[in-house]
Parts: sequence; C-alpha cells; structure tokens
Amino acid sequence: MTIGHILLRAVARTDVDAKRSLRLHQMLRRGQSLAAFAEGVVEALGDLATGKAKEMLKKLAQHDADPYIRKIAGEAVVELES
Repeated sequence: MTIGHILLRAVARTDVDAKRSLRLHQMLRRGQSLAAFAEGVVEALGDLATGKAKEMLKKLAQHDADPYIRKIAGEAVVELES
C-alpha cells in the first residue's frame, strides 16, 4: 500500500468538500513530485489550525530537508499565531 493509496482512502472518509477531494485525487493520480506533495501537507496542516497541526508545522519548519518546505512551514506557523 502506497502513501498515495492511504491518502486517497483517508480523504474519501472525511468531510472534505468534493472540490478539494477531487484536486487531491488528481494530484496523486498525475504523480506530482514529492515536493509538491510536501507543500500540500504544509497547506493542509495550516488549514487544520489545531495545536497538533501547529506542532507538526514547527517541526517541519526546523527540520525538513527541503529549504522551501522549511520556509512555508514557518510562514504557516506565523500565520496561525497571528
């Protein structure tokens, strides 16, 4: 079972609106790069705006291997704190 498969199943079981669900399914089907996928994860965590999501964003901002992901995760943390 791949990450994409797990995510597709998870999205189908949530109350995410159909438009967002379809976008995720299309992205995974087209085989977007890992960086594009990671960016989506950061955006989703920002959208969740929970304490746990904020903790995860802080970890990404400090420790992710990709400088771009660190940057956008840090920006998402700042946005959640404002």
